[in-house]
Amino acid sequence: MSTERDPWCGGGPRDQQAAQPGFSTPVGQKVHFPDSNAETVQEGTASGVAIDDDVVTTYDKIRVRHQGSVESERLKLVVFCISSDGKSIIVDTDSNLIVKDVESSDDVFKKIIGTFPKTECRYALYDCTYATKESTKEDLVFIMWVPEEAPLKSKMMYASSKGALKAKLPGLKFEWQVNDLSDAKDPSVLIDKLGGRGTVKSLEGKAL
Repeated sequence: MSTERDPWCGGGPRDQQAAQPGFSTPVGQKVHFPDSNAETVQEGTASGVAIDDDVVTTYDKIRVRHQGSVESERLKLVVFCISSDGKSIIVDTDSNLIVKDVESSDDVFKKIIGTFPKTECRYALYDCTYATKESTKEDLVFIMWVPEEAPLKSKMMYASSKGALKAKLPGLKFEWQVNDLSDAKDPSVLIDKLGGRGTVKSLEGKAL
């Protein structure tokens, strides 16, 4: 009996899972995943997955930051995934991080990426702290985790469901696609999105 893990959140033995629902061929903006065995897929058409209520509730918690919470206990990273039956996007609570989980870390981005599974896609909200010439800022960054080892079907499902998820998370200004640990070692893409090295003077307490 097969015990292969499904490429979605909460995946267990495949013979115990319901069949994954089909989804229409996405149309719109093309998204290329840097995988030698992958092909270009398109993003834009809803995959038909529902957004769990806890997703919106958790988004509100990380969005309000300091209000009503102890600094070290507030959320730093929230991870979302497609449920094992492929029908909804849910909170991957075991992967969430709070501020005290990373405050003693020498490499915040390595810590963040270390929470993601090596062969499965994920969505995440990261509460980024950075400083410009004018002030210290905090902004939510939407992360799309797409490891090269993830199955193509999983990549397509996550790409086609992203729009529905982001529609429930209004006000996000930044998006960062991450594919492997090298993106954590050199977060230049994220720095550019935040304004570039001419504007951003430090990231997570480290001078640039």
